[in-house]
Amino acid sequence: SPYVRRFATDSTFCHTASVLRPIELIVGLRPMTQFDAAAKPMWKAFAGEPVLAPYDAVRPEVSLTDRNP
Repeated sequence: SPYVRRFATDSTFCHTASVLRPIELIVGLRPMTQFDAAAKPMWKAFAGEPVLAPYDAVRPEVSLTDRNP
């Protein structure tokens, strides 16, 4: 996503409900369960403005079709 903070490390504990919580807040929905109501939103993972610059994809160094011997 262009909104993901690049080159940042966030050590905040997150779980599945932490992903749902900011979506509910952005869209204006009430929490669906007590778990996402208590979840800490993942705001630190996102930037306020999108970065639309192209990025360099990291090419795999190992063939994805090789099998372990």
